Amino acid sequence: MNFVSLEFWLVLVVALLVYFLLRKFLFEKEEWDRRFVLVLSCLLFVSESFISFTIFVALGWWVFLLLHSPNWVPERYQNFLKWFGVIVALTPLLFFKYWYTENLIPIGLSFYTFQLLSLVFDASRSSLKVPSLREYWSFASFFPQIVAGPIERRESLLPQLQAFRFRWSAGDLQKGLQFIILGFFYKLVVADNLASSGHWITSETNNPWIIHAANFLFGFRIYFDFCGYSLIAFGLAAAMGIRLTMNFRAPYWQTNPQNFWRCWHVSLSRWFRDYIYVPLGGKDAPYPALAILLVFGVSGVWHGAGWNFLVWGLAHGLLLIGYRLLGNRFPMPAILAWGITLIAMMTCWLCFYQTESEVLSSKLQTLVEVKSYLANPYREFLRLSGGQGGLVYVVAAGIIASLVLALEGLAKSKASDPYRWSSHWGIQMFLVITTVFFAPVENNGFVYFNF
Repeated sequence: MNFVSLEFWLVLVVALLVYFLLRKFLFEKEEWDRRFVLVLSCLLFVSESFISFTIFVALGWWVFLLLHSPNWVPERYQNFLKWFGVIVALTPLLFFKYWYTENLIPIGLSFYTFQLLSLVFDASRSSLKVPSLREYWSFASFFPQIVAGPIERRESLLPQLQAFRFRWSAGDLQKGLQFIILGFFYKLVVADNLASSGHWITSETNNPWIIHAANFLFGFRIYFDFCGYSLIAFGLAAAMGIRLTMNFRAPYWQTNPQNFWRCWHVSLSRWFRDYIYVPLGGKDAPYPALAILLVFGVSGVWHGAGWNFLVWGLAHGLLLIGYRLLGNRFPMPAILAWGITLIAMMTCWLCFYQTESEVLSSKLQTLVEVKSYLANPYREFLRLSGGQGGLVYVVAAGIIASLVLALEGLAKSKASDPYRWSSHWGIQMFLVITTVFFAPVENNGFVYFNF
């Protein structure tokens, strides 16, 4: 289910037309608002090759929730049942991500596994009623966010789905369209052009300037790619009157690693905080640094089975520990703190995209060797970019990304919404025209579909 594909929008339009015909001529009860839109339409957007698997996993979770209810199982067995269910639930994720050799993961498996895990953990902490099968399925497979999040919690999403009535609202449509247009611009104009110009980021090189440039190029690309998806998902839900979590809040404008992770993939960061870090004791844990490393180590492994992902996670954990130990002792001007944080975050991306351990080790060594910075990068830039014209293309894509980030920073400095700059109708028209003329012909897909 690719939001920027023609197939997705055709299926969506057909689904809505079928709904309105059924609603008008066959069924008059408002209950069909929820039954059709929030159940049948969810199935339409699940990959055909894994639709039976998705239904099987979701139904298994619902049965487990019923068994977890005190009305079904004595309280003394609840804790055992919870952890047994967690192990069973994680088995498909572990199988497909770390053992299955075909490198093909069921659509949205990582995201809805964590979303349903949160449902079980929350159920064990309270006596909330187990949702009906229809309500549960709607929560488990709400199509705007099933593939790559945000990972929603019961208290934020389920009440909205329970009260859902399919009514067109001018305000909701306008808000939703604003974010869909911005998401398309982020994905097609910025992220995909960066992807097209960044084919050389995995090339072996002993030039640290090239490595830093590749890190920034990838860091820009993955942000605009993932944020673009999240904005479209947010917009689709908003058009139906449902509010999802804003998954990104100008992360590259933060002045320390802690705030970066409060603004990058917000729903996943909160999940790790609430279900791993806090149960370990949080700041009051006997060894808080160890708790932080464990959380970020799990985050790295969640992204992939390679050693590079574990190194990426642990590197972020060490940065956060360092900030907590030294940040208050050595205060610095905001602009310097921002620059250091940005460079650190971009450098960590090397451990994310460079999957070959030997090459990763060589590049990290190059970055810390002072003598390696004496090299002249221009000729290497020219060679890897495909000549003078290719270099201009790379620089142009980087400038566009930087300008958009600058607009985020200006909006963030005046209000809490970093994307408010795009709300004016004139800017919306500019974004549409720019997307039509500058979107690459080749569709690169969304990066986080791989996770």
